[in-house]
Amino acid sequence: MFLGLLSNLQSIARRISLQQSSPAEGVAANFQLLMGPRLTTPDVKPHVTQLLRFRPLLKTARLLTRSVTRQHPDEFAAGERIEKKARWSTFEVGALERLETRLPNSTRNIYQELERLLFERHGLSRNTEMIKGQRRKPHYKEMVAMFRSTCPEILDIPNVASNSQHPASNSPSHPSSEHEGESVLRSALAHEERYMFESVLLELAEKALGGNNVLEDTASAIIDFLAPPERPVRMPERRISKKPETNRTRKQRRFKELRHLYNKNRHRLAEVLLDDAQPKRNEIPLPQCTEHFREIFESTSPCDDEPVRMKRGSHSTSSAGDITFKMELKEIEKALQGLPRNTSPGADNISAAMLRSVPVPALTILFNLWLFYLDVPAKFKESRTILLPKRNPVKGPMDYRPITISSVIYRLYSKILNQRLLQCTVLNKLQKAFRKGIDGCGENTFTLKTALALARSEHREICMASLDVAKAFDSVSHHSISRALIRQHASPETILLVSRLLSGSVTRIEHFEGVSEAIELRRGVKQGDPLSPLLFSLVIDELLDDLEDTKAGFTLGHDVLLCSLVFADDILLMSDSKAGLQSQLLSCSKFFKARSLHVNVSKCSTLRLYRVPKKRSVNVDLIPRFYLDPHEPDTLLPCFSASGFMKYLGVEFNPFGRRRDHIANVNCMVDKVCNAEMKPQHKVEIIRTYLLRRLLFTLTLGNPMANSARTIDKIIRQAIKEGQGGLGLLNLSETTDFCLLKLIKKLETSDDVVSQSCACTLSVLKLKTKLMQRLRISTLSNEELRAAKKRLMDARMVRFLATYQGSGFQEFSERRSNEWMSGEMMTGRSFICSIKARTNLVPTRLQTLRGRADLADQRVRCRRCGNISGAPESLAHISQTCMFTHGLITRRHDAVVDKIASIAIDAGYDSLREPILRCDGQTWKPDLVPYKGENSFIVDVAIPYESKEPLARRHHEKCRKYERLKATVCTLTKTKNCATGAIIIGARGAWCPRNDESLKLANINIKYRQKALLCLTVLERTNKIISWFMQVSEELQPRRTIAAGNINASQQSHSRRHQQPHVRPDL
Repeated sequence: MFLGLLSNLQSIARRISLQQSSPAEGVAANFQLLMGPRLTTPDVKPHVTQLLRFRPLLKTARLLTRSVTRQHPDEFAAGERIEKKARWSTFEVGALERLETRLPNSTRNIYQELERLLFERHGLSRNTEMIKGQRRKPHYKEMVAMFRSTCPEILDIPNVASNSQHPASNSPSHPSSEHEGESVLRSALAHEERYMFESVLLELAEKALGGNNVLEDTASAIIDFLAPPERPVRMPERRISKKPETNRTRKQRRFKELRHLYNKNRHRLAEVLLDDAQPKRNEIPLPQCTEHFREIFESTSPCDDEPVRMKRGSHSTSSAGDITFKMELKEIEKALQGLPRNTSPGADNISAAMLRSVPVPALTILFNLWLFYLDVPAKFKESRTILLPKRNPVKGPMDYRPITISSVIYRLYSKILNQRLLQCTVLNKLQKAFRKGIDGCGENTFTLKTALALARSEHREICMASLDVAKAFDSVSHHSISRALIRQHASPETILLVSRLLSGSVTRIEHFEGVSEAIELRRGVKQGDPLSPLLFSLVIDELLDDLEDTKAGFTLGHDVLLCSLVFADDILLMSDSKAGLQSQLLSCSKFFKARSLHVNVSKCSTLRLYRVPKKRSVNVDLIPRFYLDPHEPDTLLPCFSASGFMKYLGVEFNPFGRRRDHIANVNCMVDKVCNAEMKPQHKVEIIRTYLLRRLLFTLTLGNPMANSARTIDKIIRQAIKEGQGGLGLLNLSETTDFCLLKLIKKLETSDDVVSQSCACTLSVLKLKTKLMQRLRISTLSNEELRAAKKRLMDARMVRFLATYQGSGFQEFSERRSNEWMSGEMMTGRSFICSIKARTNLVPTRLQTLRGRADLADQRVRCRRCGNISGAPESLAHISQTCMFTHGLITRRHDAVVDKIASIAIDAGYDSLREPILRCDGQTWKPDLVPYKGENSFIVDVAIPYESKEPLARRHHEKCRKYERLKATVCTLTKTKNCATGAIIIGARGAWCPRNDESLKLANINIKYRQKALLCLTVLERTNKIISWFMQVSEELQPRRTIAAGNINASQQSHSRRHQQPHVRPDL
């Protein structure tokens, strides 16, 4: 049979190759001959003809199908069969059973009623004859009988969040119930007064207990205590008339813009370089942005009167859902520790450092006063808003994400409330965003990739829909938030507190053109507030529970259904049938309408992989079939093509598993960074911190081509010139493997059964086994992963140390030796020279002729002193022993001695510089002899070249060398005790760890930054030596004027006098 099929393919290919006219029609016709009746394909690419001409090379029909699928997926998908008979899916049968369960036994015209309910509840179209056929089956009757005994109870609370019952809409701030509010405040006052500011707050607390409203006075008290400086007024930038720019002035302007971004906002700089964003954050004028966001924020929150179905599994007691109990001292201290030090101040210009200066007991009284009133002062409800672009380039205000920055004090208070509310609420495990210890992006993208691979490998149907909720955070109703809290069994005090925190807030948009007028926030949650993500998740939580109740998900494992992947407001619905996905879409439509949220249909998309009839393969359905709401024909959702890539959480997926080549994109991004008008060290920082992290995310969670990580590593190394030069660059090929294994381990140990089932699929197990064999580990324990990472690093270091550039590189493991690599303390030219010196890439003769000449070859002799010394020209020779650079070498040594001597003098020592000491008939000359009281020390400084010989050995030799001078030094300095020590710094900036022992013995304290500056000083002095050696005129080098064999003693003395090297006097 196979031979007959292969001969048929070859004959068809020969006929096509002889065909001269209308190749597209011939291809479509032969598709029909090969695979049966197809859909009409009017626009077939001519490349398909070229593929069919080489069909004799394709050995099997599976290879033929795979080749057409990969090269021309759209044509292949359009040519496959589609199912004709609409069979009942498992979900449809279950939905019909549950609907009949809820109907009374006395229902008349039950078939017509079930038909109507199927369409209204699930958007499914089944006629009465189809329903009648299902109801006749015995299994159906058994399931209906079983469902009748387990009907869910619905608790109807009408008008639960209407305007009349919204406590914060009209009523002023007033204390909570007398018993609870007073007990909280009195318990907070029961401590000793230690600070003056506490006495002010205690007086306010006594007034509050006496019935006075002192809520606004608390704001005045804390602001008067901190006395923050006034926030500078942002003035509109002057409109400078555009003048013709030369290439030089354009580069200068661009350099200033990029340098400003590097100092202020490096993340934004990465967007400018990699995503072609504009250096100025706000391209849209301020009036247009203000009008757009005023329309959103100042619109009244719609009512949400839908009955509440209480959350199953949540806390049922009122005390468990209460967050208004007394704030403890430890609770505030823990929140302060988690507050970032560089967090932006709010409209009141109070910084995090100012907040930390407030005594924690005073903050305890302040926050308990706010809990007493279940509100915060109006001063702390004022905020400022910055606009972050969601995409580049920005086309309008809708492309901005408004980030509201409240006061640091308010954020600390909100953070504590968020932790309390998180403990007394139960969220659906499908929500992966804003959850501590969970990699939401990694788990969701990995689960999606696994589900698509499972559908392709097992030839199963999978349907997906991506929903785009327009301005979800900014437009959610405050009444919906109150309703969500009631659903979670929150106490009335908690609901009142959250409602008051949301009401009365105002903000101002900060723009490069100035600051907008105040905008009242009557709707939505503030993006940037610690409490906002949880409040929004509580609203969406009801939808996730409803989706799980529909039982319309995609089967990952035994009795494990994946109904959706959710990350904040990014919702991806999944099902294993058309009916299941349509039912989920209808549920989402009803939910969003009830919450007054708008779904942008044009930005939504669907994907359906179905099993091709009579074939063991799947195909992409190219016909849009899904409606957000079947009752509204204009809500038809667009569908993906077979050749397109679906982007979810920044990762691209293809229905057929096609891979996109990232190499061209990486080359483009690297060129953008390398050609930018920036300092070289700044370019290295952008590549190291932002570009590599972005590529690591794509390579770990996406579906890259084979060896993409290794190829990208080569591209980055070529751009930086050295991959293992201590620049902190990631090795993507190795790091990607570890990231994947860590993600698989998180899936296995997750408390979500969906994640556990995903980790147990065959494709994930194969990937896990492959990675573990590659890294040579047996388990995924943290110890084995760390051991494997260390083993790879050690092997890479051994290979590098064996090279010419790796000589002495083991000495640069000290952190103090590498502080200069940030590039903040040197110019761009000095940074490049330092990298060359550190990696032994200075173009000396020995380096340039490496592999072509040996050490005895005259071509590698030193260009300055080779005629006399015969030494090969290497970096070690230039920086250590060359007679031409001897003067600069001495000055490098003296600079370190001077610095050590000044530090010793600052520590109270008297010191002797290079004293001449005689002992045992020999003369010694140590660099420094500091002494104080009865103790003296001998300190010698050495700057050797880092080689295979460790610096610690040189340190030991120096200390042992001067041991015999202890008695002599004690006599000279009139002290009783003497010790020896050494300061060893490599010529390329390596700090010997044993230097710390000598400094500790001498009781000389050198700060960490001073040690780093000493290393940098030595390295820059070495750079000057190299620069002077390379750039000096040939006329200054010493020459041999008389043959060595024909001179006498006087001539030799005269030659030595006139062959001393020349050095620049200013160095």
